Amino acid sequence: MELNETQLCQKIRWLREWRGLTQQYMAIELDLSTRAYSKIELGETKLSVRRLYQIADILEVTVHELLILDRKEFLRMQWRETTKNVNESSREEILELKMLLERLLRADQT
Repeated sequence: MELNETQLCQKIRWLREWRGLTQQYMAIELDLSTRAYSKIELGETKLSVRRLYQIADILEVTVHELLILDRKEFLRMQWRETTKNVNESSREEILELKMLLERLLRADQT
């Protein structure tokens, strides 16, 4: 999959929102104004390699993950990481909650 700059900026925004972070938080961490950070997500500012590494670090991903993984792959990877270190009974509870959530989401769509 070839990733263009627009897709990268959209992925940065999605990951920021998924992590529950604001543009203001990102700007502070990157020592930028909020407007300057906003331009990154809008694709109006070219990203340097250094800045890309900084953003990946704040978003708690590697640059490789930021560049390569799509949303579905990222969520799948996060799920594996989350469940990797829990004991078996906790894993069963998590899976039960996941199935319940999926049922609720399906019911909400009807």
